[in-house]
Amino acid sequence: MANLALSDLLFVIWIPLKIAYHFNGNGWIFGEALCKVLVGFFYANMYCSILFIACLSVQRYWAIAHPLSPSEEEQ
Repeated sequence: MANLALSDLLFVIWIPLKIAYHFNGNGWIFGEALCKVLVGFFYANMYCSILFIACLSVQRYWAIAHPLSPSEEEQ
């Protein structure tokens, strides 16, 4: 869950600057470098969240579908 929390933290950091961007008439006033960093944060957040939730779903499926199955080493 720490991965999803970190991903969401990046999003929370990015949101106030995105709000300022829209209040300024879609004009970026914070410099090109910060713009590129925040776009990277946006896509990292999106893809990390999707990947983490997919992995969590597979793990939950595995726990429900095969709750007590022995591993191959134990057989």
